[in-house]
Amino acid sequence: MKEIIDDLGIGLFGLFTAIVVALADVMIARTTSFDLFTYMAWFVVPVGAGIVGLAAASGYYFGALYLHKMPRWPLLFQMVLNAAIAQLLIYYVGYATLAIDGIKASELVSFGEYLKILLTTAHYVSRHGVDVGEVGSLGYWIAADQLVGFLIGGVVIFVLLIAKPVCGACRQYLRQLAKNKKFFINGRNAGNFYGQLTSHPLNSPDFATLMRTPTKRLWKRGADGTAIIHTALLECPSCKQQTLDQKVSVCDGNSWKDVDHMKRQVAVPKNVNLLHVFRH
Repeated sequence: MKEIIDDLGIGLFGLFTAIVVALADVMIARTTSFDLFTYMAWFVVPVGAGIVGLAAASGYYFGALYLHKMPRWPLLFQMVLNAAIAQLLIYYVGYATLAIDGIKASELVSFGEYLKILLTTAHYVSRHGVDVGEVGSLGYWIAADQLVGFLIGGVVIFVLLIAKPVCGACRQYLRQLAKNKKFFINGRNAGNFYGQLTSHPLNSPDFATLMRTPTKRLWKRGADGTAIIHTALLECPSCKQQTLDQKVSVCDGNSWKDVDHMKRQVAVPKNVNLLHVFRH
Protein backbone atom coordinates (compact mmCIF):
# COMPACT_ATOMS: atom_id res chain seq x y z
CA MET A 1 0.00 0.00 0.00
CA LYS A 2 2.84 2.38 0.88
CA GLU A 3 4.40 1.78 -2.57
CA ILE A 4 1.15 2.85 -4.25
CA ILE A 5 0.86 5.95 -2.05
CA ASP A 6 4.47 6.92 -2.83
CA ASP A 7 3.87 6.48 -6.57
CA LEU A 8 0.76 8.65 -6.34
CA GLY A 9 2.73 11.28 -4.42
CA ILE A 10 5.45 11.38 -7.07
CA GLY A 11 2.77 11.46 -9.74
CA LEU A 12 1.16 14.53 -8.16
CA PHE A 13 4.49 16.35 -8.30
CA GLY A 14 4.72 15.46 -12.00
CA LEU A 15 1.16 16.54 -12.74
CA PHE A 16 1.70 19.87 -10.99
CA THR A 17 4.82 20.74 -13.02
CA ALA A 18 3.12 19.61 -16.24
CA ILE A 19 0.27 22.08 -15.61
CA VAL A 20 2.65 24.90 -14.65
CA VAL A 21 4.86 24.30 -17.71
CA ALA A 22 1.85 24.21 -20.05
CA LEU A 23 0.59 27.53 -18.68
CA ALA A 24 4.07 29.08 -18.83
CA ASP A 25 4.64 27.91 -22.42
CA VAL A 26 1.44 29.52 -23.65
CA MET A 27 2.07 32.72 -21.67
CA ILE A 28 5.64 33.09 -22.98
CA ALA A 29 4.51 32.34 -26.55
CA ARG A 30 1.81 35.02 -26.32
CA THR A 31 4.23 37.55 -24.81
CA THR A 32 7.24 37.00 -27.04
CA SER A 33 5.66 35.46 -30.18
CA PHE A 34 8.13 32.58 -29.80
CA ASP A 35 6.76 29.18 -28.85
CA LEU A 36 9.59 27.03 -27.51
CA PHE A 37 7.42 23.92 -27.67
CA THR A 38 7.13 24.11 -31.48
CA TYR A 39 10.83 24.81 -32.12
CA MET A 40 12.34 22.11 -34.33
CA ALA A 41 15.84 21.65 -35.71
CA TRP A 42 15.97 20.87 -39.43
CA PHE A 43 12.13 20.63 -39.34
CA VAL A 44 12.51 17.12 -37.91
CA VAL A 45 14.18 17.12 -34.48
CA PRO A 46 11.69 18.33 -31.81
CA VAL A 47 14.24 20.20 -29.69
CA GLY A 48 11.71 22.55 -28.12
CA ALA A 49 9.29 19.76 -27.24
CA GLY A 50 12.14 17.83 -25.62
CA ILE A 51 13.09 20.83 -23.47
CA VAL A 52 9.49 21.47 -22.47
CA GLY A 53 9.08 17.75 -21.79
CA LEU A 54 12.09 17.81 -19.47
CA ALA A 55 10.62 20.76 -17.59
CA ALA A 56 7.17 19.14 -17.40
CA ALA A 57 8.62 15.87 -16.08
CA SER A 58 10.93 17.59 -13.59
CA GLY A 59 8.21 17.24 -10.95
CA TYR A 60 8.74 13.48 -10.99
CA TYR A 61 12.45 14.01 -10.39
CA PHE A 62 12.05 16.38 -7.46
CA GLY A 63 9.09 14.43 -6.08
CA ALA A 64 11.10 11.20 -6.02
CA LEU A 65 14.04 12.92 -4.34
CA TYR A 66 11.79 14.66 -1.82
CA LEU A 67 10.11 11.39 -0.88
CA HIS A 68 13.47 9.55 -1.11
CA LYS A 69 11.69 6.92 -3.18
CA MET A 70 13.00 5.27 -6.32
CA PRO A 71 10.20 5.20 -8.93
CA ARG A 72 8.94 1.85 -10.09
CA TRP A 73 8.42 0.95 -13.74
CA PRO A 74 4.65 1.64 -13.62
CA LEU A 75 5.57 5.26 -13.05
CA LEU A 76 7.20 5.35 -16.49
CA PHE A 77 3.81 4.58 -18.02
CA GLN A 78 2.33 7.39 -15.93
CA MET A 79 5.04 9.75 -17.22
CA VAL A 80 4.27 8.78 -20.82
CA LEU A 81 0.57 9.39 -20.24
CA ASN A 82 1.34 12.67 -18.50
CA ALA A 83 3.41 13.82 -21.50
CA ALA A 84 0.42 13.33 -23.79
CA ILE A 85 -1.85 15.15 -21.33
CA ALA A 86 0.64 18.03 -21.00
CA GLN A 87 0.86 18.47 -24.79
CA LEU A 88 -2.91 18.43 -25.07
CA LEU A 89 -3.06 20.91 -22.19
CA ILE A 90 -0.76 23.31 -24.05
CA TYR A 91 -3.17 23.21 -26.99
CA TYR A 92 -6.23 23.61 -24.75
CA VAL A 93 -4.83 26.51 -22.72
CA GLY A 94 -4.05 28.28 -25.98
CA TYR A 95 -7.63 27.61 -27.13
CA ALA A 96 -9.27 28.68 -23.86
CA THR A 97 -7.31 31.95 -23.62
CA LEU A 98 -7.44 32.99 -27.28
CA ALA A 99 -9.67 35.91 -28.20
CA ILE A 100 -10.29 37.26 -31.71
CA ASP A 101 -11.56 40.84 -31.87
CA GLY A 102 -12.67 40.52 -28.26
CA ILE A 103 -14.56 37.28 -28.90
CA LYS A 104 -13.29 34.10 -27.28
CA ALA A 105 -12.22 31.39 -29.70
CA SER A 106 -14.29 28.91 -27.68
CA GLU A 107 -17.42 30.80 -28.70
CA LEU A 108 -16.53 30.54 -32.39
CA VAL A 109 -15.26 26.99 -32.87
CA SER A 110 -15.03 23.75 -30.94
CA PHE A 111 -11.71 22.63 -29.49
CA GLY A 112 -11.50 19.92 -32.17
CA GLU A 113 -11.90 22.46 -34.96
CA TYR A 114 -9.42 24.79 -33.32
CA LEU A 115 -6.86 22.00 -33.07
CA LYS A 116 -7.36 21.10 -36.73
CA ILE A 117 -6.85 24.73 -37.78
CA LEU A 118 -3.86 25.15 -35.49
CA LEU A 119 -2.03 22.08 -36.77
CA THR A 120 -2.81 22.32 -40.47
CA THR A 121 -2.34 26.08 -40.96
CA ALA A 122 0.83 26.40 -38.90
CA HIS A 123 3.83 28.06 -40.53
CA TYR A 124 7.41 27.04 -39.80
CA VAL A 125 10.32 29.36 -40.48
CA SER A 126 13.88 28.22 -41.15
CA ARG A 127 16.78 29.67 -39.20
CA HIS A 128 17.49 31.81 -42.25
CA GLY A 129 14.05 33.37 -41.96
CA VAL A 130 12.44 31.49 -44.86
CA ASP A 131 8.74 30.74 -44.32
CA VAL A 132 7.91 27.30 -45.71
CA GLY A 133 4.19 28.13 -45.78
CA GLU A 134 1.26 26.21 -44.33
CA VAL A 135 2.12 22.64 -43.43
CA GLY A 136 -1.34 21.25 -44.19
CA SER A 137 -1.97 17.66 -43.15
CA LEU A 138 1.73 17.34 -42.38
CA GLY A 139 0.89 19.27 -39.22
CA TYR A 140 -0.52 16.09 -37.65
CA TRP A 141 2.79 14.31 -38.20
CA ILE A 142 4.66 17.29 -36.78
CA ALA A 143 2.45 17.14 -33.68
CA ALA A 144 3.22 13.44 -33.35
CA ASP A 145 6.93 14.20 -33.72
CA GLN A 146 6.65 16.81 -30.98
CA LEU A 147 4.95 14.27 -28.76
CA VAL A 148 7.96 12.01 -29.24
CA GLY A 149 10.19 14.89 -28.15
CA PHE A 150 7.98 15.39 -25.10
CA LEU A 151 8.24 11.68 -24.28
CA ILE A 152 12.02 11.73 -24.66
CA GLY A 153 12.17 14.51 -22.08
CA GLY A 154 10.21 12.34 -19.65
CA VAL A 155 12.33 9.26 -20.34
CA VAL A 156 15.51 11.26 -19.68
CA ILE A 157 14.14 12.22 -16.25
CA PHE A 158 13.25 8.58 -15.54
CA VAL A 159 16.74 7.39 -16.53
CA LEU A 160 18.31 10.03 -14.29
CA LEU A 161 16.18 8.83 -11.40
CA ILE A 162 16.98 5.13 -11.73
CA ALA A 163 20.69 5.98 -12.06
CA LYS A 164 20.85 7.76 -8.69
CA PRO A 165 22.28 5.78 -5.73
CA VAL A 166 19.72 3.94 -3.62
CA CYS A 167 19.74 1.78 -0.51
CA GLY A 168 19.64 -1.83 -1.65
CA ALA A 169 17.63 -2.92 1.40
CA CYS A 170 15.13 -0.07 1.65
CA ARG A 171 14.94 0.97 -2.04
CA GLN A 172 15.11 4.61 -1.00
CA TYR A 173 17.34 7.31 -2.42
CA LEU A 174 20.44 8.04 -0.40
CA ARG A 175 20.75 11.59 0.86
CA GLN A 176 24.03 13.45 0.91
CA LEU A 177 25.38 14.28 4.36
CA ALA A 178 28.74 15.76 3.40
CA LYS A 179 31.24 15.99 0.55
CA ASN A 180 34.95 16.41 0.09
CA LYS A 181 37.27 17.36 -2.79
CA LYS A 182 40.96 16.60 -2.99
CA PHE A 183 43.19 18.06 -5.71
CA PHE A 184 46.21 16.35 -7.22
CA ILE A 185 48.90 17.54 -9.60
CA ASN A 186 48.50 14.44 -11.76
CA GLY A 187 46.44 11.29 -12.14
CA ARG A 188 49.15 9.07 -10.67
CA ASN A 189 49.09 10.90 -7.34
CA ALA A 190 45.31 10.77 -7.34
CA GLY A 191 45.42 7.02 -8.05
CA ASN A 192 47.83 6.43 -5.17
CA PHE A 193 45.59 8.27 -2.74
CA TYR A 194 42.53 6.50 -4.16
CA GLY A 195 44.12 3.11 -3.51
CA GLN A 196 45.39 3.98 -0.02
CA LEU A 197 42.06 5.31 1.15
CA THR A 198 40.17 2.01 1.25
CA SER A 199 43.19 -0.06 2.23
CA HIS A 200 42.31 0.99 5.78
CA PRO A 201 39.09 0.10 7.65
CA LEU A 202 36.63 2.94 7.24
CA ASN A 203 36.28 3.34 11.00
CA SER A 204 40.04 3.44 11.59
CA PRO A 205 42.17 6.47 12.58
CA ASP A 206 44.30 5.95 9.43
CA PHE A 207 41.28 6.39 7.19
CA ALA A 208 40.23 9.51 9.10
CA THR A 209 43.76 10.95 8.82
CA LEU A 210 43.83 10.46 5.06
CA MET A 211 40.42 12.05 4.60
CA ARG A 212 41.44 15.02 6.74
CA THR A 213 44.79 15.56 5.04
CA PRO A 214 44.56 18.77 3.00
CA THR A 215 45.82 18.76 -0.58
CA LYS A 216 47.33 22.08 -1.54
CA ARG A 217 46.62 23.50 -4.95
CA LEU A 218 50.10 24.62 -5.91
CA TRP A 219 49.26 24.51 -9.61
CA LYS A 220 46.70 26.14 -11.82
CA ARG A 221 43.37 24.38 -11.42
CA GLY A 222 42.29 23.00 -14.77
CA ALA A 223 45.81 22.49 -16.06
CA ASP A 224 46.33 19.48 -18.30
CA GLY A 225 46.65 16.27 -16.23
CA THR A 226 45.42 17.63 -12.91
CA ALA A 227 42.93 15.47 -11.05
CA ILE A 228 40.21 15.76 -8.42
CA ILE A 229 38.83 13.02 -6.18
CA HIS A 230 35.23 13.73 -5.24
CA THR A 231 34.02 11.91 -2.13
CA ALA A 232 30.45 12.13 -0.87
CA LEU A 233 29.05 10.63 2.33
CA LEU A 234 25.55 9.32 1.67
CA GLU A 235 22.97 7.92 4.06
CA CYS A 236 19.73 6.00 3.73
CA PRO A 237 16.96 8.07 5.36
CA SER A 238 15.30 4.89 6.60
CA CYS A 239 17.93 2.47 7.95
CA LYS A 240 20.68 5.11 8.36
CA GLN A 241 23.23 2.92 6.57
CA GLN A 242 26.02 5.14 5.24
CA THR A 243 27.83 4.82 1.90
CA LEU A 244 30.94 6.43 0.48
CA ASP A 245 30.47 7.54 -3.11
CA GLN A 246 33.66 8.41 -5.00
CA LYS A 247 34.63 9.48 -8.48
CA VAL A 248 37.85 10.75 -10.04
CA SER A 249 37.93 13.58 -12.60
CA VAL A 250 40.94 14.36 -14.77
CA CYS A 251 41.46 17.54 -16.78
CA ASP A 252 42.64 17.32 -20.38
CA GLY A 253 43.40 21.04 -20.49
CA ASN A 254 39.95 21.99 -21.75
CA SER A 255 37.41 20.11 -19.66
CA TRP A 256 37.05 17.72 -16.74
CA LYS A 257 36.20 14.11 -17.52
CA ASP A 258 35.23 11.37 -15.09
CA VAL A 259 37.35 8.20 -15.04
CA ASP A 260 34.58 5.62 -15.32
CA HIS A 261 36.50 2.64 -13.91
CA MET A 262 37.36 4.64 -10.78
CA LYS A 263 33.77 5.30 -9.77
CA ARG A 264 32.88 3.33 -6.66
CA GLN A 265 30.49 3.07 -3.77
CA VAL A 266 31.75 1.61 -0.51
CA ALA A 267 29.34 0.51 2.21
CA VAL A 268 30.21 1.86 5.65
CA PRO A 269 29.99 -0.76 8.44
CA LYS A 270 26.67 -0.64 10.23
CA ASN A 271 26.48 1.59 13.31
CA VAL A 272 29.55 3.54 12.07
CA ASN A 273 29.04 7.26 11.52
CA LEU A 274 31.69 8.99 9.42
CA LEU A 275 30.14 12.43 9.49
CA HIS A 276 32.70 13.68 12.03
CA VAL A 277 35.50 12.76 9.60
CA PHE A 278 34.09 15.08 6.94
CA ARG A 279 33.27 17.91 9.34
CA HIS A 280 36.68 17.97 11.04
